[in-house]
Order: sequence, then structure tokens, then C-alpha cells
Amino acid sequence: MKGFTLFCKASAGRGKFKVEALAFKVSEGLVVMLVGGEKPHVGAVALSYPEAETGKLAASLLSVPRHRNGEVAKPASRLLARKFKVPVAVVAGLHVDNATRKDVEKLVSNAGKALERLVEALEKGKFIFMEAANLHP
Repeated sequence: MKGFTLFCKASAGRGKFKVEALAFKVSEGLVVMLVGGEKPHVGAVALSYPEAETGKLAASLLSVPRHRNGEVAKPASRLLARKFKVPVAVVAGLHVDNATRKDVEKLVSNAGKALERLVEALEKGKFIFMEAANLHP
């Protein structure tokens, strides 16, 4: 499949507390990454979507054992699905080595700020066009 995809990004924080929010708009939803800290990674994946019959939000969460990224991923996916009324998958991975409670609070706060900025950019249609990879020879 060859074509173009819409990409949008926002960030908050600096240094080891910087968090980036990256969104890829697909035909029927959003795929979002909330990553940052010293070791951006895949720690949790949350999927939220409005149920066709009732319009209520349904949500699922998968987390890597001993990772707490679901505490960021699930609320983010619910917020975006509610706001844009489409299915939303959020991948979250925030990590600072030997983090104190204050460090974790700062990362989570920056994730929230990055998400707010991402919502603003999405609402304003601030997309970057990217050529999608050719998946079929």
C-alpha cells in the first residue's frame, strides 16, 4: 500500500523530563504515542472507541509487567476518543532511571501538557503529510 498519512506532534518539558505526543491520523481513527524521559519505550497500549449502538466509550489496556504506563495511556485514549469520536490507540512509554515520586509526577504532568498541545494541534488541523511506506512489492 502506497500513499500518504497525516502526522501531528507536540511536546512538553525539557531534558530527561521531555515528553512527546505523536499522532498518526488513519482513515477511521488515531494512533498516538506518548513517549519520553530517558528511555522512551512501549510500556502500555490502550484502545478506546465509541460503541456504535450506545455511543458510550469502551476501553482496553495492555501493559508490560511492572510498568505503570497504563496510568497515562488509558486516560489519554479515552480523552481523545471522546473528543474526536473515533477509535484511538495510545502507546505510552515514559521512563527516568531511579525516578523519585517527584520525577514521576513531573513526567506525568508533562505527558498531560503534551497531550493538551496535541489536541490543540489536531483541532487546528496542523498536520504534516508523510509518504507511507510501500508495504507491497
